[in-house]
Amino acid sequence: MKPERHLLKIEEQAARMNNCLLRYREDSNAILMSLLQSGLGLASILSGMLHVPRHIFIANDLWAPCSCPCSIGALTETSFIYMDERVIARQQWPYRELRAYIERTIQEQRAEIARLTKIHRWPHSLPELTGRNVLFVNDGTASSTTLIASIESFRSLGAGRIVLAVPSDPARIGNLIGHRVDELVIASPSKIEQSSTLDHPWVA
Repeated sequence: MKPERHLLKIEEQAARMNNCLLRYREDSNAILMSLLQSGLGLASILSGMLHVPRHIFIANDLWAPCSCPCSIGALTETSFIYMDERVIARQQWPYRELRAYIERTIQEQRAEIARLTKIHRWPHSLPELTGRNVLFVNDGTASSTTLIASIESFRSLGAGRIVLAVPSDPARIGNLIGHRVDELVIASPSKIEQSSTLDHPWVA
């Protein structure tokens, strides 16, 4: 894809998301969060449209030892760890070896997250999220484990309302993640509603 076409696609996605999130425009209690690895450009454009400050959040996948590119979990910069027991159960490694692999991978990712934090945020710290409307914007490329770990990190930091905004609706979003947020915004829905507000409490 040519750079100009890629930029146009991002701008179109941002415009659609902006229309879905207009109620948060110039909301002094809102903060826009995006992952460093996915959705950063989209979030930057959307931040300007909504006049809501944007900050990055760092979370890395814990990749499975199998040959397929699947994630067994994720680690965030707040030291929150989410493990996908379904993927772990499918691994063919002996228990002790798998446990040692997971512990080693976690330590490696702790070091990597510390390195990324120093590069991309120092000397600033993670902004205060207590009671705030967290608009979590992703371009749809992040793994389910990274999204879940990030959302649960925001919740543990006291976020008042968590809104996940994505361009489209992969099944994994609605099935695995939708119930974990207060609102799910889908910029380009297919057969479902454009915005789904979830009134029931967050489920761990």
